[in-house]
Amino acid sequence: MAAPLPLDFQSGEFNIVDDLDDNTGNYRTFDSLDGIITADMRHHEERKQMKPPQSGNGEEAGENTENECCADETVRPSPAPPLTIISRGRLLIISPDIEDALNIGGLLDEQGLTCTVCVPDRGSRGLSFSRRGPFALIEANSVSVSGCFGGFAVTSANADGNQTNLASIPGREMDFFDLVLDLQPTPSFTGKLLPLGYYAPGEDKVRIDEALAELPEMRGRFTKPKFTHFRVERCLHGRSRIHDCTRCLDICPVAAIRSDGRTIVTDPYLCQGCGGCALVCPADAILMQAPPRKELLIALAGQLAGAVAPEHPQPELVLYDRNIDSRILRNMFGNFADNHIFFAVEEIGHIGLDTLLASLDFGAGSVTLICGRERPTAIKQALEREVERGKLIVQELHFHPGSIRFIVHPDDQYNLETMEFPGKIEQSGPSEPLPPPAALTCGHDKRDLIRQAAQHLFAISGAKQAAIALPADAVFGTIVIDAAECSLCMACVGACPSGALKTSGDVPCISMVESHCHQCGLCMAACPEDAIWMQPRLLCDMEAADTPVVIRKEEPFNCIGCGEPFASQAMVSRMLEKLSGHWMYSSERQMERLKMCRTCRTRDTLMTGDFGS
Repeated sequence: MAAPLPLDFQSGEFNIVDDLDDNTGNYRTFDSLDGIITADMRHHEERKQMKPPQSGNGEEAGENTENECCADETVRPSPAPPLTIISRGRLLIISPDIEDALNIGGLLDEQGLTCTVCVPDRGSRGLSFSRRGPFALIEANSVSVSGCFGGFAVTSANADGNQTNLASIPGREMDFFDLVLDLQPTPSFTGKLLPLGYYAPGEDKVRIDEALAELPEMRGRFTKPKFTHFRVERCLHGRSRIHDCTRCLDICPVAAIRSDGRTIVTDPYLCQGCGGCALVCPADAILMQAPPRKELLIALAGQLAGAVAPEHPQPELVLYDRNIDSRILRNMFGNFADNHIFFAVEEIGHIGLDTLLASLDFGAGSVTLICGRERPTAIKQALEREVERGKLIVQELHFHPGSIRFIVHPDDQYNLETMEFPGKIEQSGPSEPLPPPAALTCGHDKRDLIRQAAQHLFAISGAKQAAIALPADAVFGTIVIDAAECSLCMACVGACPSGALKTSGDVPCISMVESHCHQCGLCMAACPEDAIWMQPRLLCDMEAADTPVVIRKEEPFNCIGCGEPFASQAMVSRMLEKLSGHWMYSSERQMERLKMCRTCRTRDTLMTGDFGS
């Protein structure tokens, strides 16, 4: 029996051997791509051109900044090899207008695409399949599309709610679609963010023409980066069934993250690299690696280092979605635009509190984050939370509260022809010069970068209080233990996933390393005495935050039999209090055994023959 052919995709959804597989020996339907520039190639070229130019002092400063920023960087995992996606040009056209869809299909068929037309029928005829010339025609009550470029699955639901996979219709020769052109007012895609290969221009003639021009290029073999790296040892998900962390699951707009057996599993083919998961992860368990955070920070440091001069006001940094026209942004800032550095970000979701604070340390007088209106709501809300935390930190350190701000780009307020904006943006912060920029370690751990940046701002601020109170959902802080309720049972130490809580030696005590605490709340959920509560804060003293501090301590209780310490005073007192009057501990001798270690308690029970306890 012949050995099985190697698969192009590791995901079960895409384990399909097709005519383009290099090992099949069948190239009858393969078209050479020689001389053709695909959309994937064009995208990579655009990314290269987006890298900020550096010249003169700026280039020199940028090189120095990279050396300083990346000194002592933590060892970073090697980038994962890119994924391979094969598109044979199998296109699904969804349109309420049959004739319009057939005409579009005819145009695209001439350019090498294999078109199937689907007409969502809201009537009662159910699902039907027929042919109109060279096209397969599907009429269905409703259509739902899931998946991604190279592997879109399409299902139809009947009046009873039962779903049918359109690939199972007799006469079909494909299991999925490579591309989708959705001409409905509301797309049939089930996710919150349309993936590559899914075109939803609606009734917009300009966008329809753009889609028709690009679709023929979306055939062939494409590479797709693996955007994230998951460090399972840091993940807090699945550690507790009482208080579970689901931040990445909740924010992902394309359902590329799921929980499988209390473990996070990501689908790299569905992932679009929006950065939301890494943005909200409290433990830095998800790293962006395409592009890496280091690349962004080095580019920012180089831009700011070339613009900072003692005799000039500090530059104002504007970080914005790359699909927003920079000319409009300049018009927004009016007379202040000349003192601004406009920095386009491929995915605005990659900008978190670490980048905002680091930008101030690199020499920015203020940081404005501008998010495109089309971004998923969850991403915008997460960005706004990051900005609010940044504003709170700089305000507590006596800086202008406008040093960090967030703007959702209101596209409908702009005249794209005249570039006019009805309201101008006021200057965000003071223009007084600040101390020289800091040299930060641009490692891949965002928690350390936030602490470094905050410590530098604290050092130059003149503030006396190193601890800054944060909102309840923050990922930095300490815990408070009620000594009157805590018996030092150590359940909290066992539940802590990051090693922030520790115990050692013969003396009953709990020590804490604040820099390791993620405020996950697992210790609070595990405490049987409700003696713990969270205290979110950012300690702007890295040495103090890295130093173990005893937060609960008691003298040990010595066994009345052998004199060896075996529990805390509070634990024994709690047992005596709770079991007083219990029928199993009705005699004084039985109560005295509670003051003995396990060995002496067993020996005393055997010697007296009293097995009631």
